[in-house]
Amino acid sequence: MRYERTVEVPASADATWQVLQDLESWPTWTPTFQEVALLGPLEEGTKVRFKQPGRGEATYVVEALEPGRRFQWGSNGFGNEQHADHVVEPTGPGSCTVTLTFELTGFFAVGAGALYGRKIRGMVDTEAESLVSRLS
Repeated sequence: MRYERTVEVPASADATWQVLQDLESWPTWTPTFQEVALLGPLEEGTKVRFKQPGRGEATYVVEALEPGRRFQWGSNGFGNEQHADHVVEPTGPGSCTVTLTFELTGFFAVGAGALYGRKIRGMVDTEAESLVSRLS
């Protein structure tokens, strides 16, 4: 299962990146996160522990980082892998696009996608819309 959402943000790519990379502040602007703890500096290999509504605590690892442009985090569980990507692209001096992607792969991905796909899509959409609201 893979879901991607791109939104136009009425803020510069730099301003948008500042909000995205401050992971511990996410619960202040998106209802999809209740708690976020960055367990080290934002760099590849750093763990991030978080809690989301209707979901137990999870720990993801930062898998890719291009400061100012992109970070991807994910986790590997029994029978599935989860990866979330966040990409900022400038479109003008005071605007940019943000593409949020969530991908679920592995043995149980088809079943999990069928069970949780609607919820996952809703969470990605809510995060995208919340980011736009935060920067408007």
